[in-house]
Amino acid sequence: MKAINLKKARTGLIATILFTIASTLSLTSCDDIRGDIYYNDLVGVWELTGAPFYEVSQFQFNYDGSGYYSAYDYYGNWQSWYFTYEIRGSQIRIDLWDGQTWFYRYQTRGDMLILIDMQMPGNTLYYRYVY
Repeated sequence: MKAINLKKARTGLIATILFTIASTLSLTSCDDIRGDIYYNDLVGVWELTGAPFYEVSQFQFNYDGSGYYSAYDYYGNWQSWYFTYEIRGSQIRIDLWDGQTWFYRYQTRGDMLILIDMQMPGNTLYYRYVY
C-alpha cells in the first residue's frame, strides 16, 4: 500500500478550495441583471431642457425599473419622488409613489430623451442626459 503524502494532499485541497471560490465570485445570477438590456437606453439622470414655462426637473432611471423624479416643490425646495416604470415598445408607463401614473411615448437620440405626453396631446418634453 502506498503512503499518502499529507503535504501534497493539503496543497491540492487548498488549491481546489481557492479555485472554487474564485469561480463562484466570477459568476453572476441572471436575476441580478434583470432589465440591463431592456432598460439600458434610459438608465441615468436626465434633466429637462428647452421647455419654457416649466420648472427644472429630472428623471433618474435605474436598471431595475425604479427611479426618482426630482423638481422644486411649492416652497422652492428640491424634492425627489420615487417611481417605478415599465417599457413596452416605445411607450413608458411611470407609476409615482403617490398613485399618479404618467404615460409617454419616448425616444432617445444621443444625449436627448424625448417624452411625448400621451395624456396631454401636443406636450413634448426634452431631457438632456446628465450622467
